[in-house]
Amino acid sequence: MPPECAELMEQGVILFHGEAEGIWHEVLGDIVRGEAKPLYRGGRPALMTAPLPEYPPDYFKGFFGRMHTLDTGRGCPFTCSFCTIINVQGHDPRYRSMEAIVNRVRCVSGEEKNPFFFFTDDNFARNPHWKNILAGLTRLRAEGLEFSFMVEADLVAWKIPQFVELLAEAGCTEIFMGVETVRQETLNAARKRQNKVRDYADMCARYHEFGIACHAGYILGFPTDTPQTIAEDVETLKGIGFDLVSFFILTPLPGSEDHIRQYVAGIPMDQDLNNYDSFQPVIDHPLMSRKQWQEAYNRAWRQFYTARQMTAALRRIPKDHYWGIFRNFLWYRWSAVVEGIHPMMAGFFRYKHYASRQPSAPPMSRMGHVLHEIWRFSRYMGMGFREFLLLQQVYFASCSVGLDGEDPWEERFRRWRREVRRSRWFGRTFGRAAHREWLNAFWKRYARLEWKLLLPHRWVWHVKAFSCATTEVVYAIRFSTVVLVQLLRQSSNIGFLR
Repeated sequence: MPPECAELMEQGVILFHGEAEGIWHEVLGDIVRGEAKPLYRGGRPALMTAPLPEYPPDYFKGFFGRMHTLDTGRGCPFTCSFCTIINVQGHDPRYRSMEAIVNRVRCVSGEEKNPFFFFTDDNFARNPHWKNILAGLTRLRAEGLEFSFMVEADLVAWKIPQFVELLAEAGCTEIFMGVETVRQETLNAARKRQNKVRDYADMCARYHEFGIACHAGYILGFPTDTPQTIAEDVETLKGIGFDLVSFFILTPLPGSEDHIRQYVAGIPMDQDLNNYDSFQPVIDHPLMSRKQWQEAYNRAWRQFYTARQMTAALRRIPKDHYWGIFRNFLWYRWSAVVEGIHPMMAGFFRYKHYASRQPSAPPMSRMGHVLHEIWRFSRYMGMGFREFLLLQQVYFASCSVGLDGEDPWEERFRRWRREVRRSRWFGRTFGRAAHREWLNAFWKRYARLEWKLLLPHRWVWHVKAFSCATTEVVYAIRFSTVVLVQLLRQSSNIGFLR
C-alpha cells in the first residue's frame, strides 16, 4: 500500500480501488449502516452484465448540449507512455453485449427526438463486436428511429474494410482520434507508433467522403516542442483537413508511465493534484518556460478556430450536420477565446457569487467583487459582439452559395468573390451574395480617412456609411434569426438550451 494511501486510511478516508459496478451497492449500504470498511476493491468486472448509466429526468437541465455517453468497452492494447487508461482499465479490453448497446439507443430514441450518443470506448474499431453493433444501429434507423452518435478510434481504423462505410450508415457524424502530434519522431518516442503522419490527409478525406467530421485530440508540450513548432503544427492540422481539434497540455497524470518516470527521476512536479487537468503546465519544459508553454496553448485555440478554417470545415460536411458543427464552433470559440477555459470545462455565462470564492483566493471586499463583476460582464458584451460578427462572417461565407459541396471550397470561394464584385448593394445585403469581406473593407477605409471626413467633398463617404450601417442591421437580423431558429429547433429535438 502506498504510504500516502495508508495515511488517508488512518485518517478515516474510505478508499475504493478499481471499477464500481460489481460492488457499489455494497459500498453504499455499508456507509449508510455505519459499517464502512477502509478499503474496497472493485477490480475489473466483466461488462456483459454491467449496468449502463441512467440519467435522471432533469439531469441535462441548463446544459447547452445533451449528450448520452456510454462505453461499449474498456481497456486498450496500446502502450502510449502518457496514457492512464492502460493502467486503470487494463491492456485486455472488455466489451458490452451488442444487445445492451442497441437496446439503450432504442430506449432513448423512443423517449427523445433525435438524441446524440458518444460511445466512449477508447478504441471502438478494436471492439470485436463493432460490426454487429453498427448493424444493430442500422436496423434501428431502418425502423424509423432518428439518432446520431460519435465514436473514438485509432488512426488506422479507417483502413479496416467497410469500417467507415458502416459507421456512416449507422448514423455516425463525428469521430474523435488521438492524433497527439503531427511529428512522427515525437509519436515514436511516446510509443504511439501506430499513428502514421503520412496517412493523416488520406484518412480525413476518407471520413469526409462519407460525411463524418474528424475531431483530433492534440497534445502540446512534448520535449521537442517550442512555441514556433506548435504554431507550425497547428497550420499543418488545418492543411490536413481536421474539422475540430481539442488541445491538451502534456501532463504526467498519476497512473501513467510518464508520471512514474518523472517521480523516479526526481523531476519536480506540482504537488496540488487539482492542477492536473491537462489545461495547464505542472512540470518544467526543457525548451519553454511555463508561461511560454501556457501562451502557446492558448494561442493554438485562436490559431485553429479562425473564420477561414471554420468556413472550410462547414463547407466539407453534409448539410444535415451543418448546425451541429456550427454549434460546436460557437461553443469552442466562446470557451477558449472568451472564457479562456477548455470547452470541456466551460459554459456560456458564468455567474460568480461572492460567497463561492475559494478560501485560498486573495482577499477582496464585496464592493471590489461587484466592480470586478461589472468589468467582467462589460468584457462579455464586447467580446460577445466580436464573436457575433466573426460567426456571422463564417455563416454567410459557408452558406452563400449553398451547402451541397459539389466543388472544392477554394474554387467556390474564388468564384463567389468574382460574382460578388459584380453584384450590387441590394444583392449583397438581402441576397445570397451576402458576405462581410466588402463590408469590413469599407469600414477600414472609412476609418483611415479620419479627419478628412470633415471635408465637404467627402460627403459621399457618409452616404456610403449610412448604406453600410443599414447592411449591418440587416445582417444582424438575418444571422440572429437563422441561428436562433436552428438552436431552438435543436432544443426541441435533443434538449439544447434547456
